[in-house]
Amino acid sequence: MQNILDRFNNEIKNLYTIYKFNVYGLYLIKQKWQESLITKPDLNQFVLRDDNFKYELSVSKQEFENDIQEDGQYFTKLSGVFLVSLYQLWEDKYRDEIARHRKIKKNDVMNDLFGEIRKIRQAIVHNNFGYTSELNKLKILDFVINGNKLNLNSATMSKIFLMLDAEVKSMKF
Repeated sequence: MQNILDRFNNEIKNLYTIYKFNVYGLYLIKQKWQESLITKPDLNQFVLRDDNFKYELSVSKQEFENDIQEDGQYFTKLSGVFLVSLYQLWEDKYRDEIARHRKIKKNDVMNDLFGEIRKIRQAIVHNNFGYTSELNKLKILDFVINGNKLNLNSATMSKIFLMLDAEVKSMKF
């Protein structure tokens, strides 16, 4: 059983590492944008080109500057993808493994923290990051809610990661 939990914790850490690299990338893009404005203060578009796929993304200066903030859509969406991936690891892989190891049904393997992550996941996936009444039931992760909005940023995700790390290390099935 400990082997299952150790592998689970390692996968969580790997996902978190990937998440932090992406957060760092957003900060670098923001820094490059700000440096560009020093030499070209009249820039009014942020343009990202991918010549391999003949794809170009262009957003207005105002939209980009709003979206690249910690509470903007880039950090929110990145954090949401991370949370959904974490939950799916639990739901689709490790919950099954634990159940098989204990010779019980998957639905008999429960955890309060992952139960709350499930509620957040449902708001992300099924309500396009919108508030749902299920979020009112959060007790452990109530800090993820700010009014009627999901507060998903790098600080929130770091706190959740630390909670997950401690939770998996303390699991006893």
